[in-house]
Amino acid sequence: MKVNISERFVRALSVEKRCTFWDDKLAGFGVRKSPNGAATFIFRARIKRVVREAVIGTYPAFSAAAAREEAKALRRSAERGDDFSRPRAARGALSFGDAVALYFDTAVPLKKRNRYARETRMAIEKNCARILKRPLDSVTEDDIREALAAIVKRGAPHMATNVHAMLGPVFEWFVTERLIAENPVRRVAPPAERQRRRRRPDDAELGYIWRATFALEPPWQAFAQTLVLTGQRISSVAQMEADHLANLGGAQPEWRQPGESMKMDEEWITPLAPALVDVLVGEMARRRAEIEACESDERRAVLVSVPFVFWGGRIGRNGSPRPMSGLSKFRTAWRNAADALRAKDGLPPLKHWQPHDLRRALSSTLGRNGVPLHIAELILDHRSREISGVAAVYQLYQFLSERRAALNQWAEHVVSLGEPATAPQRAAVKQEAS
Repeated sequence: MKVNISERFVRALSVEKRCTFWDDKLAGFGVRKSPNGAATFIFRARIKRVVREAVIGTYPAFSAAAAREEAKALRRSAERGDDFSRPRAARGALSFGDAVALYFDTAVPLKKRNRYARETRMAIEKNCARILKRPLDSVTEDDIREALAAIVKRGAPHMATNVHAMLGPVFEWFVTERLIAENPVRRVAPPAERQRRRRRPDDAELGYIWRATFALEPPWQAFAQTLVLTGQRISSVAQMEADHLANLGGAQPEWRQPGESMKMDEEWITPLAPALVDVLVGEMARRRAEIEACESDERRAVLVSVPFVFWGGRIGRNGSPRPMSGLSKFRTAWRNAADALRAKDGLPPLKHWQPHDLRRALSSTLGRNGVPLHIAELILDHRSREISGVAAVYQLYQFLSERRAALNQWAEHVVSLGEPATAPQRAAVKQEAS
């Protein structure tokens, strides 16, 4: 579609799918717009029967007028027969930070633009902050080494290795797009070996971890118990909304997780065990009681507008409630509560554990009890190695009834490890862990 590419047009443009619009006056000058609002100026021309394309820059880092002037310069190069798609000094003005934004706005497929892409972008921007404003073509392998060394120096060697792995494909895309001549990450060795965690709390440890949830303050108590009984990722549970829960009073309660919050980018249904339904219903009742007891109309309006089942009081810049934050403090408080209970029994603190390790405990326990591997992997939102290749294309059954039975079995097992049965017993656990 040919249009007049102006500042007003680019600012007002909104699309439902990725589209490219071409200027009606300057041949080859275009703007590529994405549904998330990102706009990228490009230039395309044919040189010696081969179509060449160059990325000029992103809006608003490049204004429409500046992009048009750059496109005119590229047009003159094309008319001379020069390969304008090669790295040029004029395009070196693109900073590393702008190039990273360009990568995540245009290179990452739309279906992958979920929280995992956002977390990767945040990790790069946070850990490479010292070079974000540098011209892209001036970033060298020594700059990469210095950025990674700074991460190691602050005591996070594995994060440095992860950032190294993230930067590789990003710079490779810069090379493919002719933004730079070569990938500086290729000659930089990873700072440390990537290690897979194998920590799996055994039943005795799991009992203390479960009992420690009753020592946490709301809403963290219900939040921790949901992590244990569902085996879901902490970020998914933090974004659980009341509208995602169905049939809590029926025979088949479930949690419908939207695709954007899932690693596999697909809506996923997690069956809820009766013990977990009690936890969720209790937490929502606590929230309703808090709303009824609120004396401030403004505060009450905020509480009513919160869509999340678990909410820690965080408000975004636009005034809307945000998901649970303070997860690091939560993990520390949970570990400390478990260690305090063990100290009362004359036992040493637990070996360092993460909430994510509970997923291994769930999968291993179900395997020990004869639950098929593909059922355990589906509970964790993994794609089973037993159902792969062509079978994975045609096998779309979610095994809901089988997963429900397995999760009910898991919940019964966890509760049997030592749940305080009465309110006084729960209060005693809280006092022991304090």
